[in-house]
Amino acid sequence: MDKFTLLTSFGKWVEPLESTLFDEMSHDKSFDRYTKKLTTKRYVLLFLYAQLQNRSGLRAISDDLLMKDFQKEIGLDHISPSQLSRKNRHVDSTILSEVWQSLILQIRTVSSGHKRTIPNVQLLDSSTVPLSLNLYKWAKFRETKSGLKLHLLVEFINERDVLPTKLTVSPAERSDIKEWRHFITEPGVTYVFDRGYFDFMLFH
Repeated sequence: MDKFTLLTSFGKWVEPLESTLFDEMSHDKSFDRYTKKLTTKRYVLLFLYAQLQNRSGLRAISDDLLMKDFQKEIGLDHISPSQLSRKNRHVDSTILSEVWQSLILQIRTVSSGHKRTIPNVQLLDSSTVPLSLNLYKWAKFRETKSGLKLHLLVEFINERDVLPTKLTVSPAERSDIKEWRHFITEPGVTYVFDRGYFDFMLFH
C-alpha cells in the first residue's frame, strides 16, 4: 500500500475525531489556550498513526512528519521529539477519557439496529502495558520494569459487532480479581472472563 493510499485511509479512520469534539472541549477547558502548534487534537492523531504504524519511539513519530501528505493530513509541518515528550508529560488524561466516551457513544448510535446473535453477553479481559521503571516508578510491576493493566469490557452483538462498554486502568501488579466489581454489575447478563477473575463470591 503506497503512502498516499495509506494516508487517505488514515483520514477516513480518524473521521469520527474530525467532528467538533475537540472544539467543544476547548471551550470548556483551557488545555489548548496557549497552544499554537501541537494541539491536543494533533497530538492524538499523531499517536494514533504511530500506533497503527508500530512506531518505536518519539523520534520515529517526529520523522513521520517529513512526509508532505501526512503534514497536510495532520495540519502540522514538523515537531521535535522533545516537544512530543513535553506534551506527553502535560496532557490531561481526563481529555482522553472524554474522547473515549464520545467515540463509544458514536459506536453505539451506529450499531443500535444491528441484529444480535445471542442476547446479553459481555466479555471481560485485561492487557498488561509494560513501562520503563526509570520513568514510571509509581507503577512498579517487577524488579526491572513498571507497568499498567488495562481492563476492558465489551458487549458481543454478533460476529461483526463487538461494542466496548467500560474501561479501567490499574497498576499491573494488582490482581484482576480486584477489578471485577467495576464491570460485573448487571443482572441477567452472561459474563465471559478468564481465571484471573475467579471468585466464588463473584459467581454467587
